[in-house]
Amino acid sequence: MATISSIGTGSGIDLEGLVGQIVEAERAPTERRLTLREATAEASISGFGNLSTSLDALRATLNNLSDDESTSLRTVTSTDIDYVSVSADNDALVGTHDIQVLNLVSNHKLASGDFATPATVAGHGTLTIGIGNTSFDVEIEEGVNDSIAGIRDAINEAAIDRGLSASLITVDNGLDDGGTVTKLVLSADEGGEDNIISVAVVDGDGDNDDENGLSQLAYDPENPPAGGPALPPLNETHRPDGATFATSGFQGSPAFGDIDDDPDSPDANFLVANDTNTDVSVRTSFTDPTRDITAGADLQEIRVEARKTAGSGISDASISIEIYEQGNPTPLFTSAAQDVTSTDSSVFSFTFDAAILADISAGNLEVVVNGDSSGGAPVLRSAVDIGAIEFNSFSAGTGSSQMQEISEAKDARITVDGFLARSSSNNFADVLEGVEITAHKPPADELDPETARITIEESASDIKANIDAFVASYNEVFVTIDSLTGFNAETQTGGLLTGDASVRQIEVLLRRNLFQSLSDSSATFRNLAAIGITTERNGTLSVNGESLQNAIDKDIPAITNLLSGDEGVMNRLKDLVDSFVGSDGVIKAKTDGLSRTIDDISDQRERLQTRLDAIEARFRRQFTGLDTLIAQFQSTQNFLTQQLSSIASITSNRN
Repeated sequence: MATISSIGTGSGIDLEGLVGQIVEAERAPTERRLTLREATAEASISGFGNLSTSLDALRATLNNLSDDESTSLRTVTSTDIDYVSVSADNDALVGTHDIQVLNLVSNHKLASGDFATPATVAGHGTLTIGIGNTSFDVEIEEGVNDSIAGIRDAINEAAIDRGLSASLITVDNGLDDGGTVTKLVLSADEGGEDNIISVAVVDGDGDNDDENGLSQLAYDPENPPAGGPALPPLNETHRPDGATFATSGFQGSPAFGDIDDDPDSPDANFLVANDTNTDVSVRTSFTDPTRDITAGADLQEIRVEARKTAGSGISDASISIEIYEQGNPTPLFTSAAQDVTSTDSSVFSFTFDAAILADISAGNLEVVVNGDSSGGAPVLRSAVDIGAIEFNSFSAGTGSSQMQEISEAKDARITVDGFLARSSSNNFADVLEGVEITAHKPPADELDPETARITIEESASDIKANIDAFVASYNEVFVTIDSLTGFNAETQTGGLLTGDASVRQIEVLLRRNLFQSLSDSSATFRNLAAIGITTERNGTLSVNGESLQNAIDKDIPAITNLLSGDEGVMNRLKDLVDSFVGSDGVIKAKTDGLSRTIDDISDQRERLQTRLDAIEARFRRQFTGLDTLIAQFQSTQNFLTQQLSSIASITSNRN
């Protein structure tokens, strides 16, 4: 507003107030019109906000009914969810299954030999690193990146997005002198037998197969390093009630150690059992990953040394073997029992076809030796004595590999009702149709894995709850619409959106799509009324629980088809609601238009103020001139009045 000094002081007339009245008379009608439009627009925005909120709530319930997963009528449980968990969709068959975890998936990991420090030079040349069915080259330059730390960095740079990483570990040197050594470790990012690491070397010193230079990092998974630890001992897995191990005079040469209670007695391979009808079983697991079963022989042989100790009451004694893939309860081979008749050491040979080992990876073979004896005497002094066991073609590698495998690339394995299943992760999605099984931890005892029972059942509770939630949110939308568009006869006032055609259009489209029937005339349920969802007189929905349960009992897939099929009611309603409240929906368009109206009202107020400022300035100029003129007239009047008064005084004095 223009800043002009107060007018009317010269004339004594309230010209300042007169200007204000003129300006206000100009302002008032336009301001009332703009204020009414602004209030109406803001109220409409608030009304559309309330409608959008109720439609968003409806959309959330529609999401729970608009796809096959959310309308699933399957519940699954596991007796040990920390061991095995499970989920299922509608394709899952009702039933129970026993699950055993044999092992979790493991990632392949290799470690180099010892280097003095990370700065120690290893060599130069080219590393070709394979991971799964891909490979890449890493160039190691002399004097540039030929230290063990430099090789680590070069591998990591070349291995980006290739599923492999390199690291260094610094550990005790094993000499009890406080010293340390550094090892290069290669780790596969993903587990399973499809992600085995290999390292081929072109050594800058010209010899790719020795233990010097870059060759120190070679690893061929088909030809592991020579040597390695001795084969593991036999381990007792079953002892009959009352049986004890004791030493005896039997002298043998057990290749795998003793199976008795006295580890200091190397010849104590003698069992004394204090009951009859007794059996004993021992097992060995070939778990050394540096060893493999060599090919080339049609037959394999296991030799077991056993004897029957002299004594009364022994009527029968026999020995047999079983071969397993580690952890699998179903044997690959079971031999016939061979009688043990001699009280002296005897060697029994068990020959089997090598083809049964074709699918057994290194480290996964188990051999179980079973002894059985029976008799009528109350005290059994003699049983089967398990001695040396020899696998003729089970041998250590003799290749040029230098890095050691410290973690095997192993698939996760479970049994489902006794049948073996493998996976490259700990999830098993294809074993049971419609069911995903997840193994979470390995068994406490690999030789005797615990069992989790999973149960798949039909359940209508979720879909009933989702339908109830949908009906409630749908009814809330129409309560909101009624409050926004209705008319209160008592107060003679309408709702915030009374007369807005778009709101009524939303209501009409919702009702029309809700009860539109499926086009497939052969469908068991073609509309919501067929499953017990109907309209009350006031326009709200209600659910007949008995009718809904009858529909569930009759045909669950037909309900899924009605709700979430290609033409499903909930899919159709969800798309419709999205068109109302989406980023380009009708409510957004309406509120954007109302916001522009409010912005325009603000612009009009600015233009009104500019016009009023001009009107005020004009009247101030005019009234300033009038004030001056009147002041001049008043001054002249005062002068003349004074003069006339003086003349009158002179005349009076003369008389």
